[in-house]
Amino acid sequence: MARLISTTNGHENRSSSLRPSPQVLYVFVSLFAVLLVLNAAVTRTILFPATLFSAVWAVSLFGLLISGRDFYPISLETLTVFLIGAIALSIGGIFGLMVAEAFRWKHEAATDYGRQRSVNRILNISFAAVLIGFPFYVQEMMNLAKSTELEIFVYQVRGEIVEAGRKGFSVINNLPVLANLVAIAAWYERDDGAWNRWRAYLCVIVTLAYGFLSGSKGVGVVLLLALFFVSSIQAQRVSFKAVLTAMSLLITVFAIGLLMVNYVFETVQGAEEGLAILVTGIQQYWLGGMVASIGLLLTLMP
Repeated sequence: MARLISTTNGHENRSSSLRPSPQVLYVFVSLFAVLLVLNAAVTRTILFPATLFSAVWAVSLFGLLISGRDFYPISLETLTVFLIGAIALSIGGIFGLMVAEAFRWKHEAATDYGRQRSVNRILNISFAAVLIGFPFYVQEMMNLAKSTELEIFVYQVRGEIVEAGRKGFSVINNLPVLANLVAIAAWYERDDGAWNRWRAYLCVIVTLAYGFLSGSKGVGVVLLLALFFVSSIQAQRVSFKAVLTAMSLLITVFAIGLLMVNYVFETVQGAEEGLAILVTGIQQYWLGGMVASIGLLLTLMP
């Protein structure tokens, strides 16, 4: 696998001098893991910002560790900044919990009848707008694509969007954003009646359809993550079943996006090679952006 960062103008030698040994990365993964355990012991939930932050960095650095030489290593200075930031966030979060102990707040869905009717009315109108706008969005995507063949339709749409960019404000192009917001709100209010449940499911399906048409993997990923957090907050706990379900759906949606956009012309010899390609793609999206942004900062430093 080719490394994701290339350096120029002598910056490669400069960044090479900052590269820590694998043992140093082991140490920082362990430190983030300890910080995660301490946060979880105090906050009692993975959803607390400091706990979640520590978990994300611990898992991400562990991913870099097991990736070997697939990515340029992160410098010792950068790892130290990450750790200091996580410690500062943890101290601030725990202090905030102590201060707010006397002001406990239980987050619940709308229970007041008047407010509930208003919320449902707004959601119904918004959902209708999303549905009415869907054919117009399909037409807009068809205008971008150079072919109506399903095999390459999404690929061409995504290529046109990336190449041309989105200039100015467009109601049609912002329909996926509206659909995402409506789906999250509808999911939060799904427990009050059969229609609310079906409305939530339909909103999720329509939002995923918007993301599919534009070839955007981000729409599905953001939506599924938001639904997972909303469900966990409402239940006031994070169950292993919910985590497993969310991760399975995330990987499935992301893999479909890779096949429809990134690897549409890829020739695969057997399921094993196809799985290896998907794993590589997920690894590059997961860790590549983090490493690339750090490498870019290093090249810009005088």
